[in-house]
Amino acid sequence: MALPPPPGLPLRPQTRTEVYAIPKISDNIQDLPPDLDRRDELGFLRSYTTLKSLSQGPFSTVTMCDWHTALRPKPNTAPLVELPTRFGAGTRLIALKTFTIPDGQDLSSVRELEVLRILPPHRNIIPFYDYFYTPQDRKLHLALGAMEGNLYHLFKARKGRPFAGGLVSSILHQTLLGLDWLHSHSFMHRDLIPENILVTTLGLIDYEVVPVTPDAQTSADGVKEKDVIVIIKLCDFGLSRQIGSVGPYTEYITTRWYRAPEIVLFGPHYTAAVDMWAFGVIAAEVLKLSPLFPGKDQLDQLRCFFSVLGSPLEEPPIDANGGSVNGRVWPAGFALARATGFEIPEVAPVHFPSLFDPATPTSLLTCIQELLAYDSDLRPTSRVCLNHPYFLDTVSHRQSTTPILLSDSD
Repeated sequence: MALPPPPGLPLRPQTRTEVYAIPKISDNIQDLPPDLDRRDELGFLRSYTTLKSLSQGPFSTVTMCDWHTALRPKPNTAPLVELPTRFGAGTRLIALKTFTIPDGQDLSSVRELEVLRILPPHRNIIPFYDYFYTPQDRKLHLALGAMEGNLYHLFKARKGRPFAGGLVSSILHQTLLGLDWLHSHSFMHRDLIPENILVTTLGLIDYEVVPVTPDAQTSADGVKEKDVIVIIKLCDFGLSRQIGSVGPYTEYITTRWYRAPEIVLFGPHYTAAVDMWAFGVIAAEVLKLSPLFPGKDQLDQLRCFFSVLGSPLEEPPIDANGGSVNGRVWPAGFALARATGFEIPEVAPVHFPSLFDPATPTSLLTCIQELLAYDSDLRPTSRVCLNHPYFLDTVSHRQSTTPILLSDSD
């Protein structure tokens, strides 16, 4: 099952574009652009044919192109594959992302270019093949790997039909691998949303049913669920920032539904834990095929948190043995609320499993709840999450029954 084309994005005329731009293809991709006056030398030519508009935003456009000239990828980048597509056999597809650079702004200050140049290649990060600048119109172009669609498109294509358990595991594990690669190289994404999780489908496969609980014997019965094989890659690093960089940070990052509570309450400092909150929200959406916290505005976003998770607590409750319980404790949240004049109401949490299909593995629900801790210090890191029982169980289970999926865990 292929993803449907994005709505409202018709095919463009297939016109060939040839431009002289810097840097040269032969220059190392880690080098800064050379002198603008040398652009007429051999090696500055870029040639491509525009095939389709993929997206048009306020700051950038993305088009699918057939690439004709040489590429200059970083070492270990996957080669650009010539695919027989509906655009013609041998088409070398790339996604060309274009920005207009304001007067006075240096190319090295473009956040997405900075991240893509520093970040080593990884199978779950969008491949970076080339970048070039056309001084006549002050446009920066990034040549990236082309993908079929994104996770939001995949949600819509399902039309309410839940993902197979093995597919849920594959989507989440690949997303987490990409996120961990980003974090391990000292970047937080800050815009982790379904639209920035790219997807390509590779036909159908029979997934064995994953047991709901560790002691269940469902898989021993040989029950299978037919569903798509997917490749997942993270993209759009325009809001990324180095972990530990000097704040204060802006609260105007990512789509509201995926913002962590500390951002919603205008916290001036935060960590890569904001990505882990977003990952937890997306994991819930992969199960529900609908947003977990669809707030209409800033205040309503907080109400959405409280209606599901209950209100945070300023001090830890005491259990029957006199010990503290680290549940919804978030003293820093009360301080942020007081600073903004917001009074946190008292709301009881819902029974979290009741929000999902009864067949959802208990370990996955536990993982999501841990990710949705109000206190960012209590959320598991990407590396800790990769070693969560849910992923340890389901990834090994998929590898033993569906060998074609081994590559998503390398």
